[in-house]
Amino acid sequence: MLSFNSKKQLSQFLAEDIGKGDITSALLPKKRIKVRIISRESAIIGGAAHAKQIFKMKGCNVRILKKDGSKVSPNETIMSITGDAGKILTCQKRNYLAVILLSE
Repeated sequence: MLSFNSKKQLSQFLAEDIGKGDITSALLPKKRIKVRIISRESAIIGGAAHAKQIFKMKGCNVRILKKDGSKVSPNETIMSITGDAGKILTCQKRNYLAVILLSE
């Protein structure tokens, strides 16, 4: 799955991107939510395992619905994530790292 110490590299990317914290995420109420990452257009999925690892590093539960190499159409769910609202927002909004990895 993840190779050549990519967990360490992803941790470094996340630490660099978040820095001293994400004030917007810190302001959210401590609430457990469930979100979906959906496709905006037809695509082939790549980087799902890396995106999953980033969310897991922040304590989220992740379910991959479309694996790497899968073709998707607009509005298909790629993965679902459950966890603290602020932590999910940190991964999604603040650093865009998970989304970038999915789009490459």
